[in-house]
Amino acid sequence: PMDFVSLFSLLMEKRAHPRYDTKGVAQVNILTKEGKKSNSAFKGTLSNISQVGCCIDIRCSKRKTAKAMLARHIYVQFLIEAEGKKHQFGTTGKIIKLSFHLHNDYSVHIHFNSELDQKLLAPVISNQ
Repeated sequence: PMDFVSLFSLLMEKRAHPRYDTKGVAQVNILTKEGKKSNSAFKGTLSNISQVGCCIDIRCSKRKTAKAMLARHIYVQFLIEAEGKKHQFGTTGKIIKLSFHLHNDYSVHIHFNSELDQKLLAPVISNQ
């Protein structure tokens, strides 16, 4: 039987694909117009992930540089430690939102070009 809080959370979920809080490393490469990896790259800490997107926390000293990332097409490589193992996978997507926090910290919201296979997220889900 499901408790009230779990049931309420499930009913209040507006997204078709739930987000899973997780910790991991994300290496992001900005893609060229031709879809090739450019020399522009950054690393961040994975905050949450779903089958259709993720949120990465980064530090960027120049607000102008951070804003320039918005709407860029990217390739993102994940390294997530779960179930005592390291899981690595990558996908393409687009930066759809940047949230500014204090002290040059940003959250980068990424929408994937195609849905991730549920099998890739299984270790993350089992850690919840």
